[in-house]
Amino acid sequence: CEMWRISEDFWDRWPQLEMAFYNFLAWQDFIGPGHWADGDMLPLGRIGARQHPDNAPDRMTRFSRYEQTCLMTLFSIVQSPLMFGGDLPSNDPWTLQLITNPEVLAVNQTGLRPRELFRDCSRSAVAWVCDLPDGVTALGVFSFHPKETRTARVPFAEAGLPEKCQVRDLWARQDVGEVAGILEAEIPPHGARLFKVRGT
Repeated sequence: CEMWRISEDFWDRWPQLEMAFYNFLAWQDFIGPGHWADGDMLPLGRIGARQHPDNAPDRMTRFSRYEQTCLMTLFSIVQSPLMFGGDLPSNDPWTLQLITNPEVLAVNQTGLRPRELFRDCSRSAVAWVCDLPDGVTALGVFSFHPKETRTARVPFAEAGLPEKCQVRDLWARQDVGEVAGILEAEIPPHGARLFKVRGT
């Protein structure tokens, strides 16, 4: 087996998603080919059918759409196995596009050396990076604030990146363009943004 569980059963509750950040942080130095940290299945889409009463009734996930994006961003950038925990035939268009974005999935499948970049408690912000092929960096920025959209600021120097970089927004699937010095990103409540960054 080339993966190992790092948490108890993971369900669609924000405190468990917040705890997942700490779980992956504890194991980040050991994640790589042949040994992948498994954050458990993705409680997305239609779940709860035929489950333990604590997790019933049959329902769509309790995660907000922002939280679902946060979950997929985290599990992708840390290269956790992506095992869907919902009922695939019941997927709505939102869930389907969430789990099939090819640029996000490429981060999960080709990334290496995931690591927490910083945790800024004053802004309720967390940032993770991982290495992609050809000298490209994936950058995930997350907000733990429950109600407000916050601006997270990521200095390129702190991530070991050049002063000027080309940035692409992977969830939007569009180029941001050249950014100098610091990447500023608006993060919705309990949400995330995922970028591909290349030095120019």
